[in-house]
Amino acid sequence: MKVMAKPIFLLLLLVLLLPAAALADGEKEYRAAMESYRKLNESSRDRQFRDHWDRLIGRFLLVQKKNPQHRRAAAALYQAGNAARDLYAISRRPQDATRAVELFQSVADKYPDSSLADDSLLFAAQLYEGPLVDRQQAYLHYQSIVDRFPHGDMAP
Repeated sequence: MKVMAKPIFLLLLLVLLLPAAALADGEKEYRAAMESYRKLNESSRDRQFRDHWDRLIGRFLLVQKKNPQHRRAAAALYQAGNAARDLYAISRRPQDATRAVELFQSVADKYPDSSLADDSLLFAAQLYEGPLVDRQQAYLHYQSIVDRFPHGDMAP
């Protein structure tokens, strides 16, 4: 009987410790992505290359995908949207602004309880109102902030 108890105990211990390790990895990966973002913003040369931005956006998306319940998951998706918005500011390609809108919308849809959800809708609305020149979508996003997050910090 004692021979069976040891493997069961080890298996139980492993099952209990794996989620904690995954949470630590999520935090570590998020911080590494944020550090990459900081370095990219500081490099006037690297900022000009799309592949650096695409790689950064991919890093944030991977953090969120691998750790969708992690406390940083919404922030990772939000930062992917910010990076796409920053890429648009350099490229002026509408598809980059559209990508940012989609990422920001995902934050509000997947993480409606996050403090970043209403911020994300605001940024999406601003992109619709400005570079994407779609006033109807801008209005709908602004209205969504009021309807979905009446007590959020972005509501009027």
